[in-house]
Formats: sequence, structure tokens, C-alpha cells
Amino acid sequence: MNENEKNKIEQLTQKVFELLEADFKTGEQSENNSSQKENGPNDYSSVHIVHTAKNISLEEIILLEKAALQREEALTELRKNEFEEGRKKLEETREMVAEASLCREAFLIAATYQASADGFVFLKNRDYSKAVDAMFKAIDTNQELHEDYGHRVEQRRIHLGRNIAKVFYLEGKKEESFKIALDLVKYTVVDSVKWPLGKGKTGQVDVIDQEMKLFVLDQLVSQLGEILVIEIPASSAILDNLKNIIEELEKSILPEYGVILSWCKSFFEIHNDNQSQFLENVILFLKSHKGTLPKTYNRLLQVLKTSLT
Repeated sequence: MNENEKNKIEQLTQKVFELLEADFKTGEQSENNSSQKENGPNDYSSVHIVHTAKNISLEEIILLEKAALQREEALTELRKNEFEEGRKKLEETREMVAEASLCREAFLIAATYQASADGFVFLKNRDYSKAVDAMFKAIDTNQELHEDYGHRVEQRRIHLGRNIAKVFYLEGKKEESFKIALDLVKYTVVDSVKWPLGKGKTGQVDVIDQEMKLFVLDQLVSQLGEILVIEIPASSAILDNLKNIIEELEKSILPEYGVILSWCKSFFEIHNDNQSQFLENVILFLKSHKGTLPKTYNRLLQVLKTSLT
């Protein structure tokens, strides 16, 4: 490295530190300051139930709420590796719904969440193929709710697609996982007409607003970062896919999503050992993120801590 390049990197590094200091003063870097929970600005199941309030009976609404609560309790047990208790509660939820005389709309609401919960059980059992099938079943049921009853499902459909990418990652298929997440980023920002996963019902979709898009992108891009932080240097397939999405974003991205482009370029350059280009794109990201992408921000911090120390 020549002297000019060293001086340039020193100046860029100083600018990065200044921007990070400003973020820490304002609190814009913190996930805790985001009003969005893991499932987004609104809880998925509650949105579905509120949507159906004018169509189904009070008794059905009460049962759906009870089933949702018990299903979440089951998932909590499974996350704590309390498999027997978790599976027992999940089966009780399934039986509760099966024994009730629900209208089709109410049944589909219960079915889409039961399917995704089943997917989590299969994932815990390392039955990855069945986990993916269950996630696609949840996507299909979700799509029926949209097409037949007008439910807004696009956010959850992308969320379930992200979960499929997670399953592939945990199975050890990192390149496949990375491509799914990248395709979902492209779908969300560039081309929301064609569902990118190749499976699942792909009919009409509802439009999600910019706030929701930013939430979804934060989830997706931070998932990309999870792979890119661990896999240094990344495989040629991962880097080729990252280069392709950068080219797609450069051609068609809207200005408000330029922050995603800067993030992708940052990771591409660090994996190509181009320190100055990496820092220049980090600076662009830090200048434009405005606290809207907390998970994505923290993934970038992980790389900065390694590269600047």
C-alpha cells in the first residue's frame, strides 16, 4: 500500500468514527429505539383478526385469539428447548381449531399460523425439507386469505420467505440461503411483480408502504450480513450474487433505498479487500440510514469492529 492510499484510509476512518460518534449521541444506531417489533409495526395475527371482525362471529374471534396465545406459548417452550411441553401445547392448539366450527376465513387464519409453527418444530428436529414445506404451506394459505378475503399479507409472505432462507442457512446451504434473501431484497425494492422463490402461490399481492418496506429490508439485509460477517472471505458464488444485486440496484433503485445499495457495496468491497472503497460506502450508509435500519446497522458495526481494530 502506497503512502497516498494510507493517508486516504486514515482520513476515511476518521470520518467513519465521527459519524459513529454522532449516531451514538442521537441514539440512531440502537435496535431498542426502533418502534418496530420482530414482526413489524403490527403483529401479523392481530392484523388478520381485526380484518375479519366484520365477517366472523365474536366466538370465532375469541377462539382465534386463544389459539394464537397458546401457539405462542408453545413456540416459547420450543425456543427454550422444552420440546415435550412445546409440542403438546401445539397439538392442543391444532385440536382446538379442528374441533371448532369455524368459517373458512377463520380456519385459514388459524391454518397459516399453525403451518409456520409446524415448520419451527421441523426445524428444531433438523428435518429441514419438511420445515421448508411447512413454510410454503403457510405462504399458500396466506395468499388464499388475500385473494378470497382481501387480507393484507405481503409483509408476512416476505417474512416467511426470509424464514425459508434461515432454514437453508441452518442446513448448511449458505449460498442458497444468501441467494433467497438477495432475491427477496430485489423483489421488495426493484420488482414486486414476480414472487422470487419459485414455489408458493404467486397471485396478486397487496402493496406495502415505505415504512413497511424499510422494516422488511432491515430484516432481509441483516440476514445477508449474518452470512457475510461469518463467511470472510465469502465464496465466489456469494460474491457473484452480491455483485449482481448491486448492479440491479444501481439501475433501478429509488433514492430512498440508496442506503441499501451503500450497505451492499460496503460488504462487497471488504470481501474484496478494498479498504478505501469499503470505508467510502460505509460513510454513505452512515450519512443516510437515519435510524431506519437498526439490524442492518449493527451488522455493519460487526465488520467495522474487525476491520478498524
